[in-house]
Amino acid sequence: MEDNPDNIVDLAGMVISASRSLDYGRIRDHDPEAVARLQEVLVQLRIHSAGASDSLTDYASPQTGPSGDDGEDATAQRRETLVNSLSAEGFAERIDHAYNSFSKDRMTPIDRVPHHRGLPPYDLVLAPDFAPLSGLHGIFITANKVMSLVLPSDIQPSGDWQLLREKSFSTAEEMVEIVTLVAAGFDLS
Repeated sequence: MEDNPDNIVDLAGMVISASRSLDYGRIRDHDPEAVARLQEVLVQLRIHSAGASDSLTDYASPQTGPSGDDGEDATAQRRETLVNSLSAEGFAERIDHAYNSFSKDRMTPIDRVPHHRGLPPYDLVLAPDFAPLSGLHGIFITANKVMSLVLPSDIQPSGDWQLLREKSFSTAEEMVEIVTLVAAGFDLS
C-alpha cells in the first residue's frame, strides 16, 4: 500500500478493529482457540514476515503427554492405580491440580495452567501444600518417578517449567511416601 494519509487511516482502522476482536486474557493464558485467532489476525494484517505467526504454533500446544509408550490401556490402568493410592492417603482433591500462589484457593486445574512447555511426560499431577516461589508448583508422577516442578511467575510469562527435585520409586507405598514428603516441602536428598 502507498503511504498516503487515507491509507494510514484505513490501516489504523483495520488494526484497531482487529485488536478489539482478540481476547488478550485468553491469549496470555495460552488458550489454543484465542492463539489461533491471533494467528489469523496477524495473517490478515500481513504481520507474519518475521515469523510471528509461526512462532505462536507451540505457544498454546502442550508438549507432553502420559509417560511410557506402552499403550492407552496400560497408561489408563497405571493412572488409575496412582489415583487410587493417592486418594487412599487423602490426596484426592489435589489430583490434576497444581498449587498456584496467586489463586484464592491455591489450586488450579492442570488443564487451566497457562502452558505445559518444559514438562516431562507424566501420568498424574498433584498440587502440593506450597509453592517455593511465586507461581505454580506441581508434583508430577510417572510409572517410577516423582518430580517436583515449578513455573515461576517472575520469569518471562512464557518460560518453561523447571525441575526442582526428583526421586525414583519401585512400589506404590514408596511413591505415596515420596509424594507426602514433597507435598509438605521436605527435601528428598
